[in-house]
Amino acid sequence: MNQPEIWRTASNLLEIVDEHGINYSSSIITNGFLLTSELARQLVLHGVSDAQVTLDGMSESHDRNRPHVSGRGSFDRIRKNIESVLDQSKLRIVVRLSIDEHNVDDIRTLLFYLHDEGFASKSHFSVYFAPIEAISEKCGDYESETLSKVEYANAETTLMELAYELGLLRLSSFGQDRSLCQAVKPNDFVLNPDGSLHKCWDTVTIDGLRSANIIDQNFEKAVSDNEWTSWKPNNPVCSACKISPICGGGCAFKTVHSTQQAGETASLPCIPLKFNLAEQIFLRAKIAGIVSEEDWDDELSPTLPRSGLQKTGRPHDMRTREAFV
Repeated sequence: MNQPEIWRTASNLLEIVDEHGINYSSSIITNGFLLTSELARQLVLHGVSDAQVTLDGMSESHDRNRPHVSGRGSFDRIRKNIESVLDQSKLRIVVRLSIDEHNVDDIRTLLFYLHDEGFASKSHFSVYFAPIEAISEKCGDYESETLSKVEYANAETTLMELAYELGLLRLSSFGQDRSLCQAVKPNDFVLNPDGSLHKCWDTVTIDGLRSANIIDQNFEKAVSDNEWTSWKPNNPVCSACKISPICGGGCAFKTVHSTQQAGETASLPCIPLKFNLAEQIFLRAKIAGIVSEEDWDDELSPTLPRSGLQKTGRPHDMRTREAFV
């Protein structure tokens, strides 16, 4: 919406990194409504390699969740834009498929639709899945429509296998669940247009949760000494977790500011892998030809067996929230 500022900022950054030999990458998150092929080509020329676009299912589901400001739907326009961008530019499109209790089946339908429309043949197109969460207290009314941690983990495994079979997803490692949340890394910040610095993009609309402003006299102290970078996942549940080296404590916002979110899915940090690790490993082994479907034992194989302890150890629950602070 403010393209001149994108070109100005990107051009300045490219000059700086070229002068100093700095590794640089750039990507955008966009609803895709204004993402034309011409705009995509300009983004690539200005160092932007990736664009994330979110779809919440087929048109009915998506348009209910993401209507245009006029009240009209947005799905058809976004789909056409994605197709045009892929055909006429080198911009990589990653579609985030957001899931709640209403659209799980619709997401399946969307995967088949994307395959039938030829998106699987585009080397610079892929999808990934994410739960819709009531990430702030103001979203509390939506909490009842979100999936539980276990429900989402089960749905994710099934959808990932289908997306892989349809050529829309490339499975390698465990995706984003590989390292510490960027918010707790010392040199990671989100810079707002007003100069305020946040550690997490989920707090950028909450001025009271900023870490500093670039014009503050105590700027350097504020960015080096804050509750984010001093936080560690050393509460009893995380310390005993069998996948903590992969997870790194999960979403730091859910622990550093655990009282800001509404409901289980938004306020508990355990990642989906906590609830579907065995299924995810088996899926990759099956794709590699190491095992077959017959090797899966419904009693013994699941991460959450019908009897016995969860393979990945005890997950966080609402009672352990006190351990966050």
